[in-house]
Amino acid sequence: MPASNSENLILVVDDEQVICLSLCDFLELEGYETMQASNGSKALAVLETNRPKMIISDLMMPEIDGLTLLDELRRRDVQIPVIIMTAYASVDRAIQAMKNGAADFVTKPLDLDYLLQIVKRVNERIEMSEKIKMQQQRLFQSEKMASLGHLVAGLAHEINNPINFIRSNIQPLKEYLAGYKKLANAASKTDAPSLRHLQEEIKKIRGEYDLDYADKDVDKLISSLVDGTERIIKLIADLRLYSHSDHEYYSNFNLHEAIDSSLSILSHRCKDRIDIQREYGKIPPIKCSPGKIIQVFVNIINNAIDAIKEQGKIWIKTFVNDTNIIIEIRDDGYGILPDNLPKIFDPFFTTKPIGSGTGLGLSISYGIVEQHGGTITVESEAEKGSTFTVSLPMDKNDVITSDLENDKEF
Repeated sequence: MPASNSENLILVVDDEQVICLSLCDFLELEGYETMQASNGSKALAVLETNRPKMIISDLMMPEIDGLTLLDELRRRDVQIPVIIMTAYASVDRAIQAMKNGAADFVTKPLDLDYLLQIVKRVNERIEMSEKIKMQQQRLFQSEKMASLGHLVAGLAHEINNPINFIRSNIQPLKEYLAGYKKLANAASKTDAPSLRHLQEEIKKIRGEYDLDYADKDVDKLISSLVDGTERIIKLIADLRLYSHSDHEYYSNFNLHEAIDSSLSILSHRCKDRIDIQREYGKIPPIKCSPGKIIQVFVNIINNAIDAIKEQGKIWIKTFVNDTNIIIEIRDDGYGILPDNLPKIFDPFFTTKPIGSGTGLGLSISYGIVEQHGGTITVESEAEKGSTFTVSLPMDKNDVITSDLENDKEF
């Protein structure tokens, strides 16, 4: 069968060619497309260029057997269901294969009708899993938009400030430009009665348009316009990254950028009230979903802001251990009551007033971190504050130094 990436593709792995061919013929008669591999090693080679919907693999094979194939798929994070075929004598190993992540197993000699039932059952699980993923994705996006909705008024103010500043500075810039144009026209005249007459006209124009002041002010004014524009561009870029649906989008991303984007989105809630202390260590980029990771930090930092009644501080520290990047977010707010601490990551659990939150923020953050192979934990003491710790695995090939940069203030 030619190489294919059809949604109906099944990879059959068996070192006995007769069984392999017979099984492929049977599955094709049932409407499936098939590919073959004679052992686990060749199956992994097939997966380099093809992505079958499921794999049916023998347990006992040369080079790489069924158990090792399962381990290798898990190590490579290849999430394809595997049905294991085994002889009666090796049922114990088949049970071990189930513990190692196999979707199901059948015994040899094969009962093809029973095998077909298992294939259909695994196929139903795949479809159900895909539906759950889609619903989860919608839930993530819905909560993200709901959270963004609560921030809109403050974000509008953050954008309006530099826009109003830009607008108020356009008029003086136009007046300066008119003066410089008139000055340029006067200086370019070739019919002036005398040099002295030209100098007097230039002096008059400079006085009329106050160009002595303009000479000093115009550079500052342009610099301020550029600064205001860049603030708007930065905030919009952060919002676009945060609100991106992120479906199946993973890239190498620096977690410091994720934290800074989160703080940018929430900056209007911190001004004149909350002091942000950043202690950034030397950390590598990691492969992640940028928008989802920003969603995690927005949720945690937003909760920390809510926990601070009046004036307070939030400390954000990043560092690495042997295998993970650690992000600690600590606040000096009112903390979490002991009875609420075990429920803090439960869906829809919230201590906020009705209408102030969905109760999904921390639950979704927990799920996102888990999707990235990490963990999120919390420690808290009533009236003394809380510390959320996010741990994300890093690439073992990255070279890390743990020297800290200077503390930064937001």
